[in-house]
Amino acid sequence: MYKLEYWIDKTNYSKENLESKLSQDLRKLDINFKIKEEADYYIVIIKAGKNNINACHDHLNFDREEVFRAKDKLGDELRAKAYPILAEIETRLRRFITRAMIEVLDFNWWDRSTPEEIRKNVSRIEKQSGSNQADDHHQIEFTMFDDLITFVTGKYQKWADTKNLTPADLAELLDDCENIEELKQKLSHNREQTSLWDEVFSSYFDDPKGWKKLEGNIEDTVIPIRHKVMHHRLIRIHEVKQLKKHRDELFQIIGTAKPELPPADLNKAFNSLQALFKNINSQLNTAALKASKQFVLDPEIIEGIRKSARIDHNIIKAIQETPLIDPEILKGLKSGLDNRHDDPDNSDEDEEESSDDQNGEDDENDSEDDTNEQDDK
Repeated sequence: MYKLEYWIDKTNYSKENLESKLSQDLRKLDINFKIKEEADYYIVIIKAGKNNINACHDHLNFDREEVFRAKDKLGDELRAKAYPILAEIETRLRRFITRAMIEVLDFNWWDRSTPEEIRKNVSRIEKQSGSNQADDHHQIEFTMFDDLITFVTGKYQKWADTKNLTPADLAELLDDCENIEELKQKLSHNREQTSLWDEVFSSYFDDPKGWKKLEGNIEDTVIPIRHKVMHHRLIRIHEVKQLKKHRDELFQIIGTAKPELPPADLNKAFNSLQALFKNINSQLNTAALKASKQFVLDPEIIEGIRKSARIDHNIIKAIQETPLIDPEILKGLKSGLDNRHDDPDNSDEDEEESSDDQNGEDDENDSEDDTNEQDDK
């Protein structure tokens, strides 16, 4: 026998009206219910077997603003059954991803291949997990299930639509192309969207079509059910059965994966990843450059830097065109340099020190600059 408890707003119902409504809504089910009265709401307690309690959710008809599900013993039981199934799915998927990426790249695959947005999510979760948690787990163990799927199937372009072709790119295009039509096809292929599944993971399967079906089931069914389980939301009997089915499908598909890629496939996957990540990084750099142009530097700042510091004129030119340093930092730099010019005594002392200690100070200054550079990094 399972118990389902709802709290119902008293504003819209008298006790008699509520009892009549419940009797009408649940008339086809074998259930017992009773109503208790509090100051501002009614407590409705429903008792029945598993299937009838499960069916109550289909028959009860209240506006969300007037009802709160306070207890759901069947839901607690279903979530307890669903959690280990979800854990099995996530663990098996993480293990497969890690094994494949280590083989194609190396053990440092995470930093080399993980999209920036996923890394940010993982970093946030690590910070929320308490002290020393990050030290005991690989980053993929902090990756949300949604992001695992995004990692495998997220779409990218090998060549972005805004990509500027280099001589090397042209040479790659022209290689093995005997006419204009072949060149167009190859260019079109490089602009098509692809994913790590297409470039890496599908190589492990003789028939990769099964994954595409499973991918849809995971996105449409497994992930929504996972959210219900993790956030104590309403879950139904059939959803646990769906989880079991998709878990078995995942195990069956991954179970057919090759233990390792043949050298030719491994080399192809590696080259595809290199090209893919190179283009992604290029897009990120382009975005950063565009963002940097939002900084508008005061011309006086640049002029002060030019007069106060021995900086190559090409660097000054670059700063003027696309400043990559926060203007506030440059203002501070200029302020410090201006103060130096305002104090002629210090300037003279600096010149004397530079002249007197030239033989010994150069090496020491170089060492100090290297130290400061390392600190900045």
